[in-house]
Amino acid sequence: MKKTLIIGLLAIFVLVSGCTSTTTVRPAEPTPIATSTPMPPISIVTPIPPVTPIPTPTPTKETYTPTPTPTPIPKLTTTPMPTATPKLTATPTPTEQPSVNVNITNLNFVPTTVYVPVGKTVNWINNDNVTHTITSVTGSFDSGSIDPGTTYSYTFNQTGTYEYSCTIHAIIPHGRVIVT
Repeated sequence: MKKTLIIGLLAIFVLVSGCTSTTTVRPAEPTPIATSTPMPPISIVTPIPPVTPIPTPTPTKETYTPTPTPTPIPKLTTTPMPTATPKLTATPTPTEQPSVNVNITNLNFVPTTVYVPVGKTVNWINNDNVTHTITSVTGSFDSGSIDPGTTYSYTFNQTGTYEYSCTIHAIIPHGRVIVT
């Protein structure tokens, strides 16, 4: 665009200067053109485009946010464990309880079933506020009346399943002692 404007102004200058001069100028010998590109047409009057103002940039405040440096993770190294030689040690024998307890609570035998070895004693403890009995279904043992807060004990010397109940309160589920 600037080039066209300059050429146009030069052409106007040549024309104007040629009109006022009395000197005749002989045209110069044509010079060979090195390129075969045709010249674009020259416009005598070229409109000047309106000037658009360039906006002034508004300064911005830059903030610096540091990037956290990652903490290196230590490498895990393994050390072979020495082979242990097994040692035989005596296993202590648990001390046996001399007896097993069955609580009579809220018109129930708790626990309902107990497992005991031959020679073990079972204690029935009346934790209710009424009298109960511990009576074998087969008749092999009978406590009679057990008042609240008292205990009845029986030792089982033969294997088998012994079912019992309270003869005063038929609503109490039967209990069971299994002797092995």
